Amino acid sequence: MKLGKIRKLMAVVLGMTMVYGAIPTFGTVLAVEQDRIASRPEDLERKIVGYFPEWAYKSAEHNYFNVTDLQWEELTHIQYSFAFVDEKTNQITFSDREAAIEETFEGMDLSYNGKPVTLDPNLPYQGHFNILQQMKKQFPDVTLLMSVGGWAGSRGFYTMMDTDQGIDTFVQSCVDFIRTYGFDGIDIDFEFPSSTSQSGNPDDFDVSEPRRQTINKRYNVMMKKLREGLDKAGREDGKYYMLTAAVSASSWVLGGVESNEYANYLDFLSIMSYDYHGGWNQYVENQANIYPDPADTETKGMIMPVLGMDWSYNYYRGVLPPEKILMGIPYYTRGWENVQGGDGTGLHGSSKTPATGKYNIWGDYDTTGYQIPAGANPLWHVLNLMEEDPNLQVYWDNVGKVPHLWQPDERVFLSYENERSIDERLKYIEEKNLGGALIWVMDGDYGLNPNYVPGSTDINEGKYTYGNTLTKRLSDGLEAMGPANKTDESLKGTSEIGVEVELKGNYDHPNYTYEFIITNHTDEEIKGGWEIAFDLPKSAEFKSTWGGTVTKQDNGEFTRITIQSSGWQNLAPGATTNLQGMIGLCFSGVRNITFNGMIPAGKDANVNQAPVFTGVEDVALTVGDTFDPMANVVATDKEDGDLTETITVEGIVDTTTVGHYTLTYTVSDSQGVITTVARNVIVKENIAPVITGADNIEINLGQDFDVMAGVSAHDEEDGDLTTAIQVAGNVDTNKEGTYVLTYKVVDSKGLVAEVERQVVVTKLPNTAPVISGVVDVEINVGEDFNVMHGISAYDKEDGNLTGAIQVTGQVDTSKEGTYTLIYTVEDKDGALTSVERRIVVTKLPNTAPVIRGAEDIVLEVGDAFDVMANVSAYDKEDGDLTHAIKLDGFVDVNVPGSYEVMYTVTDSEGLTTIVVRNITVKEVPTTPEPGDTYNPERIYNTGDKVIYKGEEYTAKWWVQGEAPDNSSAWEKAPQVNEDGTQVYIPGKAYVEGDRVSYNGQVYKAKWWTNSTPGSDSSWELENAGNSDEDQSNDNNYVQGGTYVGGDIVTYNGETYKAKWWTTSTPGSDESWEKL
Repeated sequence: MKLGKIRKLMAVVLGMTMVYGAIPTFGTVLAVEQDRIASRPEDLERKIVGYFPEWAYKSAEHNYFNVTDLQWEELTHIQYSFAFVDEKTNQITFSDREAAIEETFEGMDLSYNGKPVTLDPNLPYQGHFNILQQMKKQFPDVTLLMSVGGWAGSRGFYTMMDTDQGIDTFVQSCVDFIRTYGFDGIDIDFEFPSSTSQSGNPDDFDVSEPRRQTINKRYNVMMKKLREGLDKAGREDGKYYMLTAAVSASSWVLGGVESNEYANYLDFLSIMSYDYHGGWNQYVENQANIYPDPADTETKGMIMPVLGMDWSYNYYRGVLPPEKILMGIPYYTRGWENVQGGDGTGLHGSSKTPATGKYNIWGDYDTTGYQIPAGANPLWHVLNLMEEDPNLQVYWDNVGKVPHLWQPDERVFLSYENERSIDERLKYIEEKNLGGALIWVMDGDYGLNPNYVPGSTDINEGKYTYGNTLTKRLSDGLEAMGPANKTDESLKGTSEIGVEVELKGNYDHPNYTYEFIITNHTDEEIKGGWEIAFDLPKSAEFKSTWGGTVTKQDNGEFTRITIQSSGWQNLAPGATTNLQGMIGLCFSGVRNITFNGMIPAGKDANVNQAPVFTGVEDVALTVGDTFDPMANVVATDKEDGDLTETITVEGIVDTTTVGHYTLTYTVSDSQGVITTVARNVIVKENIAPVITGADNIEINLGQDFDVMAGVSAHDEEDGDLTTAIQVAGNVDTNKEGTYVLTYKVVDSKGLVAEVERQVVVTKLPNTAPVISGVVDVEINVGEDFNVMHGISAYDKEDGNLTGAIQVTGQVDTSKEGTYTLIYTVEDKDGALTSVERRIVVTKLPNTAPVIRGAEDIVLEVGDAFDVMANVSAYDKEDGDLTHAIKLDGFVDVNVPGSYEVMYTVTDSEGLTTIVVRNITVKEVPTTPEPGDTYNPERIYNTGDKVIYKGEEYTAKWWVQGEAPDNSSAWEKAPQVNEDGTQVYIPGKAYVEGDRVSYNGQVYKAKWWTNSTPGSDSSWELENAGNSDEDQSNDNNYVQGGTYVGGDIVTYNGETYKAKWWTTSTPGSDESWEKL
């Protein structure tokens, strides 16, 4: 397919270096790939993608969560985390081989809904991979993806991507891996393919920083080759293999992503829309806002808030349609302790101490075994904390649409998720037409604990444990909204012009300096005043153009930018000019570029294009391989379509003989334009396998040692041969000495690899324990202070020694002063560690209390409303003062109008806070009936007529927003009977002579009246003098009506005549005369 066809299909520019009309460095790739993408299975079903944490089954903090504990009934895709990239072989490799394929789960409970799940002995591997296959038999519609990378596992990407050969090796190993272990595709979690300095794991800086300027380009190459490799394998295997990616949500990281070409190769893209905030800096904010908060203390100085899903979505909207984008949801917390400032509930405060201890059971461990403070916890654990501590309160952020927890005594803030935030996320997914959600991580969801032990301090015996509460709510919500809609990205009906438009630029956080380079390939001069227009994603803001004029127009998820050149800026045939300016913040690409309203197709506009080959890449074979020169080779032409059948091939390849062969492919279109491509085919000798990971090692006396841990074998032709490795020799870890192991593996053609390994068993020198969490702190006079809060001790040999810490010194919190504490711990070999700590007790200035939850609100008539619902008061010194709030004002939810309620609270030192809350009660909106013309937003004047609920009404005076059937400002048009009478309308004013029908009678108004006919003397009953027969048929008594002397009525088959004014029942008293 030609580039011109791409323009008609997409009219989208991708990346930071972009060209229309000429073929950029990746232009041909885009054209070929877009054709391939079009043949992909179309999948608009909403997705719930969940990560399985491989390590959880060994961890008490994760309650030993295993594959059978996953939410199989709710998930559509499971991403197994993680595999790594081997730095030495460039192949995909296990992060924990035992957990993945060797674990037998002896003594562990493997069951689903009470039914045991067992390993399949017929599979050539055990571990979680085996159990995944057993579960997939029960849930065949669940897609299994192997996630590669992650925060701690991205190191190998950097070196692997250095060369095409390294990438090719990785791609083939991925294909071999998913074929061997039954996965349905690959998920790439590389953190991060960005040129932004020091973006990513600091442990990787030695390999990442020297490659920063090439990372993004090589990443796009790698993803293209991986997509092609998976497609090739899929054609061979008769199935479709997926390729997905989890990507950064950070504007700082994304500013260094010059090209997002990789996104075109994905089945879907998952935004990691969490970790916007965390303990790595002092800004105490929600970690996963749906909407960025203008009050966010980290981004206040930026042109727009960026730390939220909505900004990240807008960024990626420039490169993908929404149905291919997934929202990331965290099933874990992040938080801080010792929070200062903020709004009284921690939010917008500051702290340099991430939460520790019971507020950090999921914190990572460093190489010494020390748990790094992060405030990281599963959601079920914080629910248990809330059960134990009534002061750990939930607060709702109505800007970010997420909750957080606040413990005022310990000044602990935890950002988390609950059912309300899941509902808000569902609203966002539906509103934006997203493809679904990605969840990190599945053992963080919650449910009731069958092993609950009231009063127990064991983290796994609380009221809650892992479950499916939020996942089921998410699943039910997505199922109810149905599949996503397919987004049409094309510029329909737009003609081409022979102009080339290239967009280049440079991003220097937080600004992008752009340059449009325009070349006229037509044979006519283009007069000054020409226009370039494009759609800019709302992750960025157009700031300026240095020449010409700019207009901006809202275009949904984009801003339509039109730049008009100066009148003098004529563009002669063949001439080139440029336009420069600045765009604030970053964006993944612009869409729908036009030049003077036409697609800039460059010099190829409306010109016959030469045919294009795909599938004729150079190939390397091994002696004895089979080779079909036409396999996967395709020729297409813009004008003639598929020309594959007309391809001719010259040259031969002898796969029995080592050598370098050349094939020449030729094809011609209907106008005689010929394309010729040369293809190199290299036939090489079989290469022996390679054993890696069997390096010499020194271990401690008595230490566990697995001879296969970290050892693998790979053969260029046969792939992974790790399971075929044979090991000779043994190691006695209870006896000092040097032992020799021999590792041997043989490939399918008999070539042997053999490696000797020395294992030295020795008694290593003892290391001193480490005390963590000892930081100087300032507290208020009278404030509670626990000398051991957040303190721990760990020893490399002895493990956790926190319980052995001795503390000398005292702190008198009732008296101002500076106190010194000394923490000491000793290991079993006598190594001693002491740390000194300074505690400053001071009287801090009293602060006024804060009232939360009293925001203005709009209600509808009849809504339930509690003035104290979700309203609370907190004082830094006095704690919770919600009970002390005083109210003034009231709200009548049955009457539309504007109301005010004043909330007042005073602390123990007399500081008072007052908040006035505006409550608006509006009419319940009604759905217009077909044919209705009434619009509640419109102003109507006297005499204006509308149709409302099928009835005609006339405005009696100026009116807006009042429903015609419930307002005196409107008069309903009367219904006229065949006899000329009007159907009586209650409340309508009638004047003298008006005749109405009511309850089978005809009444005539004597004067102006709005009473009920027959209820008083303002009405005259017609036909009152008719014969008895007529009267019995026509004059029926109206219960409760008012009658005057001479009125004749029928009642219970009898005729009565009123003697005087009366409202009584005929025959009940002397006011009536029976006729």
